Amino acid sequence: MILVYEYIPKGTLADQLHKHRPPPTWVRRLKICIGAARSLDYLHTGTGIKQGVIHRDVKSTNILLDNNWAAKVSDFGLSKIGPTNQPSTYVNTLVRGTFGYMDPDYFQTGRLTRKSDVYAFGVVLFEVLCRKQAVDRSIDEEQWGLATWAQDSIKEGRLKQIVDSNLRERISPKCLKEFALLANRCLHNRPKLRPTMAEVMVSLESILALQGKSQLGGDCTFTKALTICTPSLPIYTLRVYIRCVFVNTQHIGFPQYAAYRPLRSVCKR
Repeated sequence: MILVYEYIPKGTLADQLHKHRPPPTWVRRLKICIGAARSLDYLHTGTGIKQGVIHRDVKSTNILLDNNWAAKVSDFGLSKIGPTNQPSTYVNTLVRGTFGYMDPDYFQTGRLTRKSDVYAFGVVLFEVLCRKQAVDRSIDEEQWGLATWAQDSIKEGRLKQIVDSNLRERISPKCLKEFALLANRCLHNRPKLRPTMAEVMVSLESILALQGKSQLGGDCTFTKALTICTPSLPIYTLRVYIRCVFVNTQHIGFPQYAAYRPLRSVCKR
């Protein structure tokens, strides 16, 4: 038997972050994250089976990039059929995965949930932001784990210091804050309080729009706000340049929670 796979000329996300020079731009990294989040959401909820699929080994080396930089989640050797249509229920299984990306709750209890994939994706988000590997000896002599290091740095008010030097001064402050907040929520020690992958995807699209706004500058004369509200996420209000940006709510992921309303003021510098 011969298996034929699609050719992936850009390699993996890990290759692009840690081996290639220059690494991808911030906007390109955001788009890659959105594509990967959409893929994982499909596994969890859109496969046509009630249980869904839990990947169990989400990491940057398993996110492949085609010639158009489209993200494709790969390597389902450890994947499991999930529990029946309830994101917080679990499957008891032997602990498998990759150190640095593994959900601590799953590691301690053996209870695998969709939120275990969310935790691993949170590590990927910090990897994208900091351009450091999930286990990196350059981080700290006593603490090699990216997740704990990033969370501690944020608590100590050092968020800007941990950002990849190639991205500094290129990320809008509001975009950086929302991205770090999202990654932090994915790493919550209580799985039930982590967002779903659908919510992660919506939030990343919101963050991309925020970054787009900052790059367009302050020359617009009319704006509207796109308010995206998901069941367990705060409301995100985006000031979108109507003449420059068109948002199709059918592609947001939660059209039933999307609504347009006018802003009280135009965009500010």
